[in-house]
Amino acid sequence: AADPNDPRDISEYEDLTERQQMESALLESEARLAEAEQIARVGTWDWRYATEILWWSEEVYRILGLDPASFQPSYRGFLELIHPDDRDVVAARLRTATAEQRSYSIQHRVVCPDGRERVIYHQGTIHRDEQGLPLRLAGTIQDVTDQVRQAQTVRNLDALLRPIFESELVALVSWSEKQTITHANDAFLHLARCDREAIRSGAVRMTQFFPDPDPPKEGWLSSLERERSLPPFEVGLRRADGSRCTVLVAAAGTPGQRAAGTAIMLDQTQRHSLEFQVRQAQKMEALGRLAGGIAHDFNNLTTAIRGYAELLIPEAATDLVRADLEEILAAVDRASALTRQLLAFSRRQVLQTEVVDLNDLVSNLQRMLHRLIGEQILLESDLTLEPPLVRVDPGQIEQVIVNLVINARDAIPQSGSIRLATGRRSVATSPPELAFVIPPGEYATLEVADTGTGMTPETAARIFDPFFTTKGSAGTGLGMATVYGI
Repeated sequence: AADPNDPRDISEYEDLTERQQMESALLESEARLAEAEQIARVGTWDWRYATEILWWSEEVYRILGLDPASFQPSYRGFLELIHPDDRDVVAARLRTATAEQRSYSIQHRVVCPDGRERVIYHQGTIHRDEQGLPLRLAGTIQDVTDQVRQAQTVRNLDALLRPIFESELVALVSWSEKQTITHANDAFLHLARCDREAIRSGAVRMTQFFPDPDPPKEGWLSSLERERSLPPFEVGLRRADGSRCTVLVAAAGTPGQRAAGTAIMLDQTQRHSLEFQVRQAQKMEALGRLAGGIAHDFNNLTTAIRGYAELLIPEAATDLVRADLEEILAAVDRASALTRQLLAFSRRQVLQTEVVDLNDLVSNLQRMLHRLIGEQILLESDLTLEPPLVRVDPGQIEQVIVNLVINARDAIPQSGSIRLATGRRSVATSPPELAFVIPPGEYATLEVADTGTGMTPETAARIFDPFFTTKGSAGTGLGMATVYGI
């Protein structure tokens, strides 16, 4: 036992206590360093040139998937762990750093004993002795596999989404918590009739294009703040020039920002137009079938009426009776003309097509057309020099011209002019909505123009509807419908 009265024993006791405290502090420091390395996935290493001894921290072993008890670190052993495609590059970088006595860093792959492939960020620094000669090379190894994979995922998403973002079909727009637009692609700028410089200035807000409705209704921008994401829905967009359109919108809020978000939009104008055309075509087809059936039955009735009237004319006792019978026959003729129009509208007439010169067809009709329109209206023609040869049913095209001219005549209050023109046109490309109707090719054109009062947009929207007329009881509502049918 130490003698408390002996100064030598007290000194030795104090030295022992201090050494134990230092060792304890050192162990604690090493434990904290090892824990920090494990959390950061960063290991340290030290390679001494003279002895070629390579030392690794525990985290290096963990990163490389090695057991410290069974693997002795060495330069050659480390190279064997590097992916074969990266090995020569890493070795060359180490040789260059050693020869030039400078630090280096490199990112490369390693293959763990269990076959897993990891990506590490490997860097080192040269340490020199008092004479400036290289003494050792020390550095760190960091596991960056997750970061590299995340970066690759971002690049893949960027490659996938960039064509969509840059396309002119899908509009994309993002906005801040103050609802100021921060990003917009060209498709959105075109859709919203907005200028790129206005977006960059930070003066454009989403509420300019999607104003919130009056209470108690709630706009979709306000709903997005609460729901954080909205499934696709249709909404009206007010463009910068004041016009409006309907868009299909899908939106999501920006994480961590209450009122910010991103949305993709599709212009629905063309789709609605096509849907309207399809509905109109279906309605016309249904009416056509109905009109065709009625026309056949009506034609049978008028045939019987004509037959009996013609039988009675020779037996008419007086001129008055004969005149009445002739009026019946005239009415039957008008009814037959109406029947032909119904059949043309329903497309149930038997077509007798032949190659005709559209110029000749128009010229041969002019005398009859003069009688139809009267002297107060001037009939003009502008026929192309190169004959527009077409394969059509001449009777049907004559019916088209007559109906259009009569329609033009009725639109001229007192005096005016009607112009018939023929031409040839080469169609290279068609608008998308008409590509299935007018494929590229050579076409003949027939134009009927007048100086009359024209039509309101409401009337123009219904111009081909069967039985729609603005002439009251004076019109059948089949003139333009027949043109459409033919």
